[in-house]
Amino acid sequence: MTHRVPDIKQQKKDADLSLVNRTSHVTPARLDEHSNRHLRHLEERALLTGGVCAEVQASDGDYASTRVRKVVAVLQQWIASEFGLSDDEIIQFDHGLDELDPGTGAEELIREIRAGARVCTAVQLFWWADSLMESARDAEHVVDDLATYVAARSGLEHR
Repeated sequence: MTHRVPDIKQQKKDADLSLVNRTSHVTPARLDEHSNRHLRHLEERALLTGGVCAEVQASDGDYASTRVRKVVAVLQQWIASEFGLSDDEIIQFDHGLDELDPGTGAEELIREIRAGARVCTAVQLFWWADSLMESARDAEHVVDDLATYVAARSGLEHR
C-alpha cells in the first residue's frame, strides 16, 4: 500500500481558488480571511520587490552583481511558490498582478509593485543583452524604471 504525500502548494492554490470562486457562499468571516490573505500577499510582494529595487539602486550600475542576482532569484522563487508555478517556467515579475483586486484599498501598493516588476524585467533583459549597444539601452531602461519605482514608492510614504 502506497501513501501519497499531499502537495502543499496545490492545496494552497486550490484553497485560494475555491475561496475566490465560491462567491454565493461567502460569509463575512471568509471575506475577512480572503482580504487578509490578499493584503499579506501584497505586503510580502512589495517588500521583496522593494528589496530588488534597493539592491539595483545600490549596485551603482552593476546590475549583474551577485547581490542583485540573488535578490531577483528570491523574488522569483516567492512568485513561483505563491502561484504554484513549476521550476522550469520563466517567471514573469508581473505574474498574477492583473488578477489582484484593487478594490481592497491597495491601489497604490499595487502600482508600486507594478513599477518594481518593470525594474525586475529591465534588469533581467540587461542580463540577457547580446551586444554592448543592447546592454547600454537596457541599462537606460533600468534607470528609467527605477526612477518610476522610486516615485511610486515616494507617493506611498507621503501619505
